[in-house]
Amino acid sequence: MGMNTVSAVFEQAFLSVSSQLLGIQMQKREKYPGFSVEEPVCHVMIRTIGYIQLEITCLFPQKLVQQIVSCMHGGKKPPDEEVPLYIKEYVNIVCGRGISDLNDQYGKASRLSVPFYQEEIMHEDGLKEQKEAVFENEYGAMLVVMCCSKEKQLSKEGLQNGYN
Repeated sequence: MGMNTVSAVFEQAFLSVSSQLLGIQMQKREKYPGFSVEEPVCHVMIRTIGYIQLEITCLFPQKLVQQIVSCMHGGKKPPDEEVPLYIKEYVNIVCGRGISDLNDQYGKASRLSVPFYQEEIMHEDGLKEQKEAVFENEYGAMLVVMCCSKEKQLSKEGLQNGYN
């Protein structure tokens, strides 16, 4: 299993969870030169721990954050102080789906950290391989950056040796 396989599983999780949980139809787009997320940007990051070690950072435009949070809050806008909780929970649900699918597929266990929001984010050193995906709808485009740990590469040997 390489980074392309892992990336594809998480990309599918973003599409299916957004559709099934929120009724939001996202389209995966290629990241083109000069792409940037519309300001203001909301950052959420989550890590996987175990045989797969990733950092997954999501950059959302504010309009998309409002749409996601409204859907999760029954179509209403929650108080401003609750917005970070809802968007972190969205990332947690999506990434939980992705890691669960990989765990089932490979018969091993990795888990998720608590999601980090904005100024809470501190990236780990030693990240090796990176994949990016852009998901878009009428409310804007979000960028998802997946970085694999340098120390525990996603390889067939790593899966066979456990990395637990």
